[in-house]
Amino acid sequence: TSEIPIIIQPAVQCEWRWLDPRKLACQIKPATPIKLATRYSLRIRPGIKTQNGQTLAKEYTHHFQTARPKVMHTFLVQWKDPRTPLIELRFNQRVFLTSLKSSAYFSSGHDRIPVKAHSADGKVLNYWSDSWQVEPSTPLPLDRPIELKIEPGVVAELGPLQGIEQRLLGKFHTFPELKFLGAKCVSPTGTEIRIPQTQVPTQALAGPRCSPESGLELEFSAPINKLSLIEALSYSPALPQAQELKEQAISEARY
Repeated sequence: TSEIPIIIQPAVQCEWRWLDPRKLACQIKPATPIKLATRYSLRIRPGIKTQNGQTLAKEYTHHFQTARPKVMHTFLVQWKDPRTPLIELRFNQRVFLTSLKSSAYFSSGHDRIPVKAHSADGKVLNYWSDSWQVEPSTPLPLDRPIELKIEPGVVAELGPLQGIEQRLLGKFHTFPELKFLGAKCVSPTGTEIRIPQTQVPTQALAGPRCSPESGLELEFSAPINKLSLIEALSYSPALPQAQELKEQAISEARY
């Protein structure tokens, strides 16, 4: 109340309560909550007296600050293609898009690759969020070690203190050039059969046979788009209802 000689800046409305003769607590009113990314000053002026009448000889000032913007979690959402990872960054508070694009970047050796970013909630015109999905602004080099880093400068929505992190957020390796490596299946006895891409059809026919119930797995050197693979597949000799099954698979891949 006005009888308590304590001033907090920026202003915070308190309901002061004595917890015991030595502890005075500020119960913050909802109308003026403590803001993140903000530096506060606490001025305690003479006036509060002990039980025997003593008080402070002079004004005492204390400073404290609330949490700055900081990345709390980093995880891979997907590979959009062999050179373009999509990575989600989750912060401890909402931060400004432009500042994130200036502070986060991919690193390949001495090369710095800026990020593109959009809100993880999918809103195109969202400039403030605590969860962002980032990807390289240009495709990363193939088959190379890559690092995702962040440096100071991320701007918070609620306060003036910027992020001060300068650290590695994650490291990974890009995929090599896209190649078909072969296929694998399971024999009627349960044995795994691998068919390398280099194996000619006559060699494949001479080896163990796949169980028609096991399915066939195609192996590639890098992730591929499922829809494009389905559309490119053909069968020889033709399979019964192949076109109908293909159209059904295309429909499922799109949705």
